[in-house]
Amino acid sequence: MPVLSCWATPREQEAEGAPTHKPHPPRAWRREDSACALLSRLPRSALVSLGANQSAGRCVAEVRSRRDRDAMAAGSAVLLTRALEALDVGGAADKINLMPQDFFAELCEQIIQHLNHKIPGVNTVELCQRLQTSGIEVNVGDLAKITNAVSFLFSTAARNNLSTEELITTLGSTVNTLPKHAIQVIRHVWNEQGKSVSVPEDKGNVTTVGQFVDIKWKLGVAMSSDTCRSLKYPYVTVTLKVADPSGQITNKCFEMTVPQFKNFFRQFKEIAAVLETV
Repeated sequence: MPVLSCWATPREQEAEGAPTHKPHPPRAWRREDSACALLSRLPRSALVSLGANQSAGRCVAEVRSRRDRDAMAAGSAVLLTRALEALDVGGAADKINLMPQDFFAELCEQIIQHLNHKIPGVNTVELCQRLQTSGIEVNVGDLAKITNAVSFLFSTAARNNLSTEELITTLGSTVNTLPKHAIQVIRHVWNEQGKSVSVPEDKGNVTTVGQFVDIKWKLGVAMSSDTCRSLKYPYVTVTLKVADPSGQITNKCFEMTVPQFKNFFRQFKEIAAVLETV
């Protein structure tokens, strides 16, 4: 018994007068084609619901972004509060009240230059001597506390990309101990040079070593002592000026005998000879 096929070949369809359907050439599948096809099959109510969901999703994303910004601002405020608390340790904030505006501005300028790696550190010793000459009762320790706190304040603001207004607003909302002239100086310095300050994100990988600034020496002779009236003992006093990792420049003084100083000088000549080959 012959088997009847329900499928007609293209030639049979052509003989019967039926329209032939030529296969379309294949084309690369695209994700947007599939998406458009899917959307075209959805009812209008579903499309409206989908649009509402997309709007809700955008609102959620905006809320999350705003929440992240608020959290970052809150974290910055906490760090700045710690810096300002450090300013008040040992009456350092009172010392800022005593400092003239131009001296505090110079200190802030040096701190910014140090953060930008333009100078090795802040010369608190020299600044302290000038303040004392002006009749202001301040010591190197007080200036060191102020320098550390202001440096931490600027570096925190740079790390969190705070604008001038954000920095001043945070300062005003966290503490009231800073004098107005100090706030004005901080505003001016940060407005002029804040964008140029760049600090590393992770300070854990930074080696905390000092930086050599200068060396001075002088030859002296001890003429006598309580045990020897005719001593005539020569010695060399060496002063090393070093900037520590926090940016403060300190002096390290020590004495050497003449043979020790000659050995010291010989080692420097050896270092110079090696550097000539680099």
